[in-house]
Amino acid sequence: MRFRASLKDEGGLQIPLDVQVTRHATRQRTLALVVARPLGAPPSA
Repeated sequence: MRFRASLKDEGGLQIPLDVQVTRHATRQRTLALVVARPLGAPPSA
């Protein structure tokens, strides 16, 4: 799942984000990985 969101820093500046969420369900647990990058940032290596 991928979506756009925004955060506000303590000074009130809005930071637009590109957020990607993946999940892995095991028998007893569901694990989630959430990666949030500033919008327009290059992908990590």
